Amino acid sequence: MSSLDSIVNLITLFDRDSIAKDSMKVKTIKKKLFENKSSIFKEYIYIEDWIKGIAFKWYLKGKFQSAINLYNTNILLFPLSASNYNNLAEAYKGNEQYDLALSNFNKSLELDTANNLYKEKIKNLENYLQNKEQ
Repeated sequence: MSSLDSIVNLITLFDRDSIAKDSMKVKTIKKKLFENKSSIFKEYIYIEDWIKGIAFKWYLKGKFQSAINLYNTNILLFPLSASNYNNLAEAYKGNEQYDLALSNFNKSLELDTANNLYKEKIKNLENYLQNKEQ
């Protein structure tokens, strides 16, 4: 197994909630991925979807902090992907961190201005927050 394979295999650790929810452990893995991202992207073209899939699993299980950590990893690696910001926003929303959710929905719209779904999500969250204040 090459050293690059070993680094990429660190992603499998994200399947463990004890690691995925630990911001420091995720940060360590994220750093190794980021430092080697150009080499990784040449050989592993589906890495964004792989991380997104694991994050979505945690999201569906209500493990929002784990999902947030992994979506943030994807944003570090793929900062121009509107869907990564949208997914992060959904995880923040699930974790009741509404300001961060709104901020990330806005970032997703900034990157994909024609996406009506992002516009609708922003509008719905703003309405929810207004009604919550009343």
